[in-house]
Amino acid sequence: MQTAHRRKRKTGWRGRRSVERTRGGSAIESLPLLVCLVLCSQLIPAVRTQAAVLALYEFNGANGNFNTTAFDSTDADTDTTAWRLTQSGGLTGGGAGKFILSNAVFNASNSGQPGLNAANVNQSSPTRYIQFQVAPEGGVAGVKYESLSFFTDTWSSGGAHASVRVLDGAGPEQVLAASISIPGGSVPVELRTLDFPDFTSSNTATWRIYFWGTSASNYGTRFDDITLIGTAVPEPCSLALLASALAAILSVRPAFPTRRAVRPVL
Repeated sequence: MQTAHRRKRKTGWRGRRSVERTRGGSAIESLPLLVCLVLCSQLIPAVRTQAAVLALYEFNGANGNFNTTAFDSTDADTDTTAWRLTQSGGLTGGGAGKFILSNAVFNASNSGQPGLNAANVNQSSPTRYIQFQVAPEGGVAGVKYESLSFFTDTWSSGGAHASVRVLDGAGPEQVLAASISIPGGSVPVELRTLDFPDFTSSNTATWRIYFWGTSASNYGTRFDDITLIGTAVPEPCSLALLASALAAILSVRPAFPTRRAVRPVL
């Protein structure tokens, strides 16, 4: 009886050890699946749920004919690229002939002084404009554009007009706002916000702000804090890439010897 009792206890210990080893092997063998799930989560980019500033022109810097860093976008978005602000040609610096002007009228804007001051827009229809371009970066399928805003005024006592248009790639101009009033009389700049119907583009989008209607060619029209708001749309995860990664990972299985079930000795 004493011998049988020792054998039974020994067999029970082996049984428990076998179960523990089998459980441990199952956990290790499931490791490739866990790694695959982590890899898939890294391959599928997170969808941005909030809009961001895609372009912001504050005109803080040295004066220049649209050829200094004062005309660069100061946005911090990494999913898109906004290029330097340019002009159609024909615009001149208002007042003292400076495109970048430090004046108290800009204090009402978010960035304050200085701001853009452009003249020679006394035409009766929109012919001259400022423009900038925005394009999605790698890993981004497109951009959903949502709104455009800017602070503006003009020295001309009768005010002026602005029009916002966009080109989707090489397509024709699309008019988003035919005529926006610009306050006159050198009053503080006022905010104008264009909340157009959202649209998504995978191309380089060219944004143009036409302005016209001042009473004299040397009267400056001011702009500050030109701000474009939108949301980057990520590219869908490549199913072929995921399938290849899954096959490669699951094919690498740890080698474990086949274990036989331990029968308890009664």
